[in-house]
Amino acid sequence: MLAEVAVTASSSGSLVYVWDLRSGAILASLKGNNSAPRTTTTLPSQCLYSDAFLAAQNDRALVNVWSWAKSQILAKFPLPEKLSALCASHSGLYCVGGGESGRLYVWEMATGKLLRTFDAHYKAVRVVRFTDDDAAFVTGGEDSVANVWRIAGVVDPGTESIVVTPHASLSGHALPITDIAIGFGLFGSARIVTSSADCTCKIWEAGSGDLLTTLLFPTAVTAVALDQTETRLYTGAADGKIHCTNLYRGGGGARDPPYGLAQGVTAGDAADAAADADEPGSTGGVFPGHTACVSSLAFSFDGSLLLSGSDDGTAIVWDTASKQAMRTFSMHKTPVTSVTVLLQPPHLGDVGAASQLLASAVRPWQKHVAGADTEENGQRDVSWLLPAVAGSLPDNYSSEPALSVGFLASVERRVQELKSVEA
Repeated sequence: MLAEVAVTASSSGSLVYVWDLRSGAILASLKGNNSAPRTTTTLPSQCLYSDAFLAAQNDRALVNVWSWAKSQILAKFPLPEKLSALCASHSGLYCVGGGESGRLYVWEMATGKLLRTFDAHYKAVRVVRFTDDDAAFVTGGEDSVANVWRIAGVVDPGTESIVVTPHASLSGHALPITDIAIGFGLFGSARIVTSSADCTCKIWEAGSGDLLTTLLFPTAVTAVALDQTETRLYTGAADGKIHCTNLYRGGGGARDPPYGLAQGVTAGDAADAAADADEPGSTGGVFPGHTACVSSLAFSFDGSLLLSGSDDGTAIVWDTASKQAMRTFSMHKTPVTSVTVLLQPPHLGDVGAASQLLASAVRPWQKHVAGADTEENGQRDVSWLLPAVAGSLPDNYSSEPALSVGFLASVERRVQELKSVEA
């Protein structure tokens, strides 16, 4: 059986703890971290495991990198500015960081190149999330807007002189975006959940940007997570409670909540909520346990356990079926800002694997976008990886060019080069 580990980071406690999700035993600790919420990410490997842990520091313009093999920092990457959000793609090809200025930075992980930097929000970027197929990523900011960006338009070399525009802008919140969750599947058919300090969660269609429904909560929503079946939405609140909200009707045929309509979610307890648990928008249960704001939520791989982190300095493992707290992790002495669930890395604690990771998987990040004539061979390097946009997209999607003329020309040149080599 594959073991699952929990990774919890704090704002100023210096240590990142890696511990067994089911037993609570501490397996490792990473030293030298001070990170804000949603500024940590993991570097995926070529299989199911993770190779490294990255965290943007809240007191300086720096990203620290750790290997699971040793507790000391493996590398430090200076940044153009202090980051307020960080996320790596599921494939490990790209990493996107959002700054306090509202700018986005896109790095290529294999080379460390800063591919693109552009203004994305009017205020600080607070969260970045990739879709499952890495065809797009979503950013949320203090300007109360969430933007959907197609990776094709961001990293395409032919669009460097063109202002980057979002595929869709999800506006409607009255206060800053606090968290984003993206449903499973391809970009065109995925759903996006945005939470806000205005006490609402909104569910959107990723491909079209249409608003599907709005959920109203008793207090500000600070963290959000979708279960594996996308039938229940788990939201952490500023008062420390976690609400479980049903998104589908039970019984004679499941259907979505009415499009565009607001659904109220009451502050009742688990016993009161059981009576109307089949109603869409009803509270399928409340998890009372934290005494301060819930900062982060994460599921185990089978969805049976929910991990939550809070400003009260604790992380709690919940059983999603019984809504009971299974274990409380209280080693952090400062607010827990990030919780993550991973398969236990095979090289956890293997010190000899750290140097191999630095040589093969981690490259120093550049602080500035390389110019067109700064390549080693004096010519522009047009070799890069682009995930295809898949899934069902809106009818007017084809009217917007998905690939620029510069990109198509680079592909044509590459094809001609390959033909000449074969000849």
